[in-house]
Amino acid sequence: MNKNKNTAHNRGVAPEDAKKAAVQDANVKLVEEAMLELASRKKPFKIDRQKALDLGLEYLRRWPKTRSVATMAWALATPKKWVGLPDKPKQSGSLAVVEEDLLSRITIDPNVCHGKPCIRGHRIWVSLILDFLAGGVTIEELLDDYPGIEEADIRACIAYGAEMARGNFVDVVLGKDD
Repeated sequence: MNKNKNTAHNRGVAPEDAKKAAVQDANVKLVEEAMLELASRKKPFKIDRQKALDLGLEYLRRWPKTRSVATMAWALATPKKWVGLPDKPKQSGSLAVVEEDLLSRITIDPNVCHGKPCIRGHRIWVSLILDFLAGGVTIEELLDDYPGIEEADIRACIAYGAEMARGNFVDVVLGKDD
């Protein structure tokens, strides 16, 4: 047995404390990645690091299954939408639970598709799915064309688009002068 290994046991740290520290480190990393995602938007959303950590860790305490940068970015950008909610939503089908479940299907990884939001486990951009839907392609057609995704993935793309529309705006030409 190698006594030189840097394990929690050899450092005198209880294994459960080491596990808690690892979870805390992962949570802080998730919040920091969400802050980077917010800062990289077309209209950057700036938030104080300590405030973001406090908000993000509170969100993770209340909804510990959150593992998506997109969901965390939403939580940091829209605290008024969730801060007043109870820790455990009363109904399993409540909007907060549904939205969290859907947004957890979207991932943003700088090493995958140049950091564009994608359907979890795939290299299918959220914007691609939204473009298809806007162009009149049905959900059934998308599921036939992309057999690896589920209807919930498509609804997650729509939910993600809705969240982004709350914070970002695109200039739209209202009318043309002839």
